[in-house]
Amino acid sequence: MKLKYKLISLLTLFSGSLGIIHLINKFISIKATHNSKSNSEEQNIYKWNLGDINYNSFTSGNKKPLLILHDISVYSNSSEWLGIAKRLSKKHSVYVPDLIGCGNSSKPDTSYTSYIYTQLISDFTKDIISGSCDVIAYGKSAESIIEALALNPDKFDKVILVSPTSLEQKPYKLSKLLHFILNTPIIGTFIYNLIMSKNNIHNNFTKKVSHKYFISDKLIELYYNNAHIGKSPKSLYKSIISNYIKNDSKKSLSNSNHSITILYGSEDKEGPFIKDMYNYINRNVESCVINRAKLMPHIENPKELVDLIETYLI
Repeated sequence: MKLKYKLISLLTLFSGSLGIIHLINKFISIKATHNSKSNSEEQNIYKWNLGDINYNSFTSGNKKPLLILHDISVYSNSSEWLGIAKRLSKKHSVYVPDLIGCGNSSKPDTSYTSYIYTQLISDFTKDIISGSCDVIAYGKSAESIIEALALNPDKFDKVILVSPTSLEQKPYKLSKLLHFILNTPIIGTFIYNLIMSKNNIHNNFTKKVSHKYFISDKLIELYYNNAHIGKSPKSLYKSIISNYIKNDSKKSLSNSNHSITILYGSEDKEGPFIKDMYNYINRNVESCVINRAKLMPHIENPKELVDLIETYLI
């Protein structure tokens, strides 16, 4: 009987703990998403097979289309590129989507793979953008656009990769264990909320810029909001830590005849290595350094970035 009462006590304590954690998760969700419209611009909606894709467009006259792709992460969305997009819209018809699992676009509870993003980019350009377009891809989006070039080469012309990630696979430590924990509905959500706390997001982005004053409270609030809105924001994170987003794009890069240019910050220590890796695979890949910038030149030195983009898109 004593064992029975002990088990009942433990189950009661465990259930009570789960109830408290569930309430904490609810509180964090409400607090993080009280201003759920993470993009202040009026967005269009592209009805895709996996969900709605929200996108901004700055189009007028008969200008060459330009697609801008933000980084593939739980906190990224098109908002951080709108300043760049507006400047470039003077000479281009610019399209800036929130990728699936990001920003205001749908965040279904699914496994996000590199193929999903390649297919999304290909479908978006075919269904929304008339004719061929130039592309700017930031961070992890670089590999997805390289695969999209191979899938639909006639839809793309010049490609600019801003701070692209390495083509080498770098597995996350304890990724399988973390993926398993995150799959649990209450504890997993709690762990995700701890990882995506405002303080952790701030510390993460401080490492990506050349000086901490580039990271404003407004920007951190935007990233924090993006990481928590939507049906299942943690699903993309699970896929990223499990390397589902990574893709071996070396073959597609080597076979590409497109004009590809890499722009990276002068303070980016891995930038020269990544640039050399791309150039080794495809000798036609060009590159240029953006002064006074690390991994986020669109935030740190947007004027020089726009000038370089305009130069390479002529």
